[in-house]
Amino acid sequence: MDKVLCPHCGAENIKSSIITTCTRCLESLEGARSAPTDLPAARATWPPGQAASPPSAPAPNAVGDSPALFTQPSDQPRTSPTTAVPGAAQLSQGVRGCGATAAIAGVALFFLFVLAGVLWVVFGARPLLVIGSGIVVIAGLAVGIYILRIRIASSFYEAVIDQPPGQLLLGESFEAGLTIRARRDMRLGDAEAVLQCEEHAIARGGTSDTHYRKTIFEQAYSLGGERDLRLGEEAALRTKITIPSAAIPTLRGKNNFIEWKLRLTVPIPGYCPDMREEFEFQVRPRMAHGSARSLAKDASIPEEWLGETKVRDKPHEVRGVHAELAAADGATAQGLPAMSVGATRKLNLTLRTDEDIHCRGVLCWVGSRIHGSGTDEEVVLDEEYLIHEGDFRMAHPISHSITVSIPSSGPVTFIGRYVKCEWMVRVRVDIPLWRDKRIQLPIVVTPGLIVEREREPRPPF
Repeated sequence: MDKVLCPHCGAENIKSSIITTCTRCLESLEGARSAPTDLPAARATWPPGQAASPPSAPAPNAVGDSPALFTQPSDQPRTSPTTAVPGAAQLSQGVRGCGATAAIAGVALFFLFVLAGVLWVVFGARPLLVIGSGIVVIAGLAVGIYILRIRIASSFYEAVIDQPPGQLLLGESFEAGLTIRARRDMRLGDAEAVLQCEEHAIARGGTSDTHYRKTIFEQAYSLGGERDLRLGEEAALRTKITIPSAAIPTLRGKNNFIEWKLRLTVPIPGYCPDMREEFEFQVRPRMAHGSARSLAKDASIPEEWLGETKVRDKPHEVRGVHAELAAADGATAQGLPAMSVGATRKLNLTLRTDEDIHCRGVLCWVGSRIHGSGTDEEVVLDEEYLIHEGDFRMAHPISHSITVSIPSSGPVTFIGRYVKCEWMVRVRVDIPLWRDKRIQLPIVVTPGLIVEREREPRPPF
């Protein structure tokens, strides 16, 4: 498989349209050059007669031996520091507060165009002058409202917000919330934190993109009921939040995404704007804890996660050609070969036909297809290669052994409404001057179980 060298750290990465960042340093792969297949020839040295130093090998992948095909986080969790936000998170507060203002400005601009047309027809007024003046007035109002909201919030309170860790495991818990210090007597409403997972697909085409979103998980946590604060008094609003063990990890493709967010909302009665903060974080395809079902030697699949797995079973028979895919060690889930991220497993492929087929040969492809409402993407483990040459005879079934290594970054098997990720072995019978016979054999890929040596001490909350 072709590889490229990172222009920043020199690490090798798989050459694919889906890879956008280096798996070692997480920098952009733009301008990366192809990795050499052989060691470079010895170079001349100066002064003559001195031995040339051997070429330095690129540093090993920080994630593991398997390269990451997506911009997933590393296997070591990271934490984000607590952020002090003076003036009640002025920037994000003001930007979100201007959402309604922008909508009103858009409606006003529409009616402004209509008014300009009427004035032009009835009174002969210049429409461009009317439209330009109106735009200036509307822009001034929007900026004024934005500044006013910030000043009002700053006069009421200041807040220190606990950001969630940048990377979390399935089943892991963390503490989220904020501390508010009143700058005048004020009242707080029912504060809450909302944990949300959303699938997001982008259909690209033409001059515009179409976005599809659907919430697949949402859970609200109370940060405390209504309370009154006096001048200088502080209120600590915090709660413990747990990522479900059976949830779907983060997916970051070019057109298909699984996104995790945490929303903090503190209603403030009166004319002071409510406090709203939103953070995005990544959920790794590893489980912090939970029951596991041993499927085979050295193979463990999270049992509780399997109950949530949705796999669309592909037909194993296409116009007289029968196919069977089984794990050599017998590891199955829902009757299909199963493995966790970062695992390597040997699969046995068997093909039979009900009649002799005149063909050039039989080819095999291994990888993942990410599709749905968004533009399709593929994660290729093995490009299509020949496993049988010549005619496919009924009396001679085809047997082939495939070694599949799932990257530590996944993605995992998932069938959603707008985003679908399916791992498979795809078989094609190449028939000349006729439609080829194609069979897709699914593989169930689940999150892995984190082992003790992979854990890293986390600072106390």
